[in-house]
Amino acid sequence: MSEEGTHNAPPAPEASPEEINASCRGPVLFLFFSAALWAVQATGVGLLGSLKMHVPGFLADFSHLTYGRLQANSWVAFLYGFAGNAGLGLTLWMLSRLRGMPLARPGFVLAGAFLWNAGATAAMVGITMGDQPGVAGYELPAYASRLLLIGQAFIAFSAIITYFSRRHQQLYPSSWFLIAGLVAFPWIVGTAHWLLVETPVRGAAQIPVAHWAVTSLQQIWLGCMGLAAILYFIPKITGRELYSRQWAAFGFWMLLILGGWVNLNSGSPLPVWSIKLSQYASGLFIFVLIAIGWNLRQTAKGVPLLGSNDLTLQCMGFALGAWLITALFIFGN
Repeated sequence: MSEEGTHNAPPAPEASPEEINASCRGPVLFLFFSAALWAVQATGVGLLGSLKMHVPGFLADFSHLTYGRLQANSWVAFLYGFAGNAGLGLTLWMLSRLRGMPLARPGFVLAGAFLWNAGATAAMVGITMGDQPGVAGYELPAYASRLLLIGQAFIAFSAIITYFSRRHQQLYPSSWFLIAGLVAFPWIVGTAHWLLVETPVRGAAQIPVAHWAVTSLQQIWLGCMGLAAILYFIPKITGRELYSRQWAAFGFWMLLILGGWVNLNSGSPLPVWSIKLSQYASGLFIFVLIAIGWNLRQTAKGVPLLGSNDLTLQCMGFALGAWLITALFIFGN
């Protein structure tokens, strides 16, 4: 077959939703179940930390349960345990549905999920034992970072094969955000691991590196996965087309460019220009808010999201409202 004929070949036939759901059921449910367990653990450890802060004498004889270690463990359990498992499970299911193909290599997903959860567990054990970099916000020990990166690579391998298993002339915007989330995590954690753990930069230079890593994980990695779901479910449930691909693309690229540089503390011992740059990035974040918020407002115009009878639409309305409030706080900081 000629190269031109291969290029112009029609896309593979779309699989049925039942077939797609069946291929995703085992791996995705395992990730979601793990996320639920981690959410309980993060809540429990967080409550212990709050109690420790208000009652310093509580568990004072246990050196492994200091406030700093409890707070770091709560953050790790929430970010990598709960949000990571839930986001990766959502990414796999949505990519399969958007591409119209069953999940490829589910065994890789299960292996990756096991390694991911092992990495999050190793991080909590290491922090409890005092083995952490000592950088606020990025408390992952070296071995935990490696396990998380390897586990995510296994899961991303399955997602990428699923993505390329069927051609489409035009990608739905949610696919952009999902692929960006898969690429962002190894980029962010790998860079932070190298600059803060393997060959740590000196002194005050660790502050902007740690801030960039933590903010990028929140705004870019988690933000991409969350916005992908919102952009997918609201038009699908309301039975409408997304108002504008151009607005979605503008918001996508602005999020990637600005997401890691916002909200740097003005009291940090850093050059004034770096703090001003972060303030400008925070100000420009209003364009991300407008692009995403206006696009979805026009899409769902006349449809009450929080007042809907559909539970999924209510959840998406709440998620959109929470993200918009967060974006406003970033802009106003």
